[in-house]
Amino acid sequence: MRNSLVGCIMVFTAFGSVHAAQFLNEPYLSFAGEMQQNIITLPDGRLAVEIDDMRFLVRGPQKSVSEGTAWTGGVVYYHFDGSVDADDGGVLSGDGAARRTAFRDAADEWANTVPGLTFVEGMGAGNYILVKSAGGNNSFVGMITGAQDLNIASWLNRFVIAHEIGHALGLLHEQSRTDRNTYVSVFFANILDDREDNYATSPASSSHGPYDYGSVMHYGRCAFWDDAAGTCGTDGFTLSAVPAGAASVGMTESGANAVMGQAYELSSGDISGVRSTYPSGPDAIFSDGVDAGHTRSWSNSVGEEIICAHDFCAIGVALHPTCDT
Repeated sequence: MRNSLVGCIMVFTAFGSVHAAQFLNEPYLSFAGEMQQNIITLPDGRLAVEIDDMRFLVRGPQKSVSEGTAWTGGVVYYHFDGSVDADDGGVLSGDGAARRTAFRDAADEWANTVPGLTFVEGMGAGNYILVKSAGGNNSFVGMITGAQDLNIASWLNRFVIAHEIGHALGLLHEQSRTDRNTYVSVFFANILDDREDNYATSPASSSHGPYDYGSVMHYGRCAFWDDAAGTCGTDGFTLSAVPAGAASVGMTESGANAVMGQAYELSSGDISGVRSTYPSGPDAIFSDGVDAGHTRSWSNSVGEEIICAHDFCAIGVALHPTCDT
């Protein structure tokens, strides 16, 4: 069954050419009974529900979900868990310094392009991101109070980490927009049966600007592909651009399909949406860290892989050395 999440967007003011961004800010977000199988208990006893790589706190006897708020004053505190230094057999295993650099570089992608954001290492007044090394990538959405885990497996992929930080800042997945069916077709027959909820829309949220196929928060075309349907790319996809929808935002169908799920830059929509939520002033404009809406501040300082297309179930991952296709 495809459930629909219920949330609300943060109120923010448009400036310039603002593209798609989707945030949650309402204190409650209800979910259907089937989602209760995704409830986990946190170390402090609180309950959370997992939806793909996002986590939301469960509040109250009605099993509603609180998704957190914006970080106070745009200051995001973070602290590295001991697992970051661990010799755990994962990527950059035992090299805590490189893992710290990878996270800081990903955070800088946001900080260097959103003047209203500041990332500070430390626990602040007790609300902070606890960065962990884990077997998967996931994050809470927004600031939830207390320590909130942000798990990383893809230490070499800066924009996969930036995606998770985007969730921590309050971003949802792009294809959960209420108008997404105008822009993409979702082929539920090709999606793993227990993962259909990951394609839920958020009907009470509102989206800022036109649909953003190139958002770092967008799924790839093979996300949660069901092997029983054959081979993704040969026998179909889980997502495909709608030609008329792509044309309405100035793209071709093939161009929109090619950019969905990219993990090599923050889009101009990602940047402008977060800038609107964490403004530095009424006349804020793009900083020097942005060139034509694309971030250019990153490097291969930790030997990171540049992923041109990806999905979150590790099916059909495509690597390209220059990301020009």
